[in-house]
Amino acid sequence: MKFAAGDFRGACWCLILSCAAMLLLFFVSSSPAGEARSPDEALRQLAERVAAIPNFHGPVRIKFDGEGNFARETAAEWKDTFVAALEKHRISATKDESAPILCLAVVETPAQLVFTAAIHVGERDEARMICLARTALHVESEPLAQMRVEKQFLYESSERILDAAPASRGSDGGIIILGYRDAQPVLTRLDAGGKTKQMITLSAANSRLSRDPHGELSLSERGGEVFLNGKSCEFSWSDADNVKCRSAKADLSEAVVLAPSCQSGDWKLEADGRDWSAPEMLQIVPDDAIEGQAVLVSEFPGPILKIHGAENRDSALIVAKNLRTGNYEVYQITLACGN
Repeated sequence: MKFAAGDFRGACWCLILSCAAMLLLFFVSSSPAGEARSPDEALRQLAERVAAIPNFHGPVRIKFDGEGNFARETAAEWKDTFVAALEKHRISATKDESAPILCLAVVETPAQLVFTAAIHVGERDEARMICLARTALHVESEPLAQMRVEKQFLYESSERILDAAPASRGSDGGIIILGYRDAQPVLTRLDAGGKTKQMITLSAANSRLSRDPHGELSLSERGGEVFLNGKSCEFSWSDADNVKCRSAKADLSEAVVLAPSCQSGDWKLEADGRDWSAPEMLQIVPDDAIEGQAVLVSEFPGPILKIHGAENRDSALIVAKNLRTGNYEVYQITLACGN
């Protein structure tokens, strides 16, 4: 493999920068945290100091080298912030191979993040550094403490429940249950009070209860579609006897995401339902969470078998098996603001 002279020098200089940053850790960790109060502010200050280097002109190629969880998860965003700040000082970034390399590095210490930029200008090597206290990274996470999970028990059955979905808009509320009765797949329509309004037997699906059944509901105002063990069945509440089924490949569900009205940002619901011997924790994770960040949790009395989000993304239905009673249960969870 061959390297251009500029690339080789740039790669060496980036390596030297990383090593130098590591050598500075002892001094950095025992020094004041620095002026920056957030990563964005640190990067803007760093860009300002770089732009002030005598005889330094753009354009430049920027190479980012980050260590630790924060740098890995936010590398692209931090690089973009730095580039935007440089451009405000009339120094542009380019992908041109002939342009000089500016190395941007972030190293984590127990107390701080060290943002460093280095470039070769004329006959000298120049480096600039800004420090950020790690405590500043948690300011943006404070709203997490202001969120809570509200959980409401809705329904239970001694027979297997595969999926549960909120009734579609335009109906009088309630939920739809996809499950089994006497080993036959059945749709059950419940009103808002939990009473059975209607049942449809999906005999056309020809799907007897198996050891590991899978099913999913997709509802419309007048009926919907059921995906069940390799079959897709269309149904209508007004014509319950006319269920039409066909072979269909399994359609893997996407992660369910909630978007609480009281706070910006999405929250992803995570569970695997693999352990049938212990209660399971539903994890509710901010969509922009970084590794190691705290999440909201809600405990269920057994494995979580299905998560089905509402149309308006403000709540979700959870199907879980209660290991104490042996019943299958349906819960509604909602994200709310306030302690």
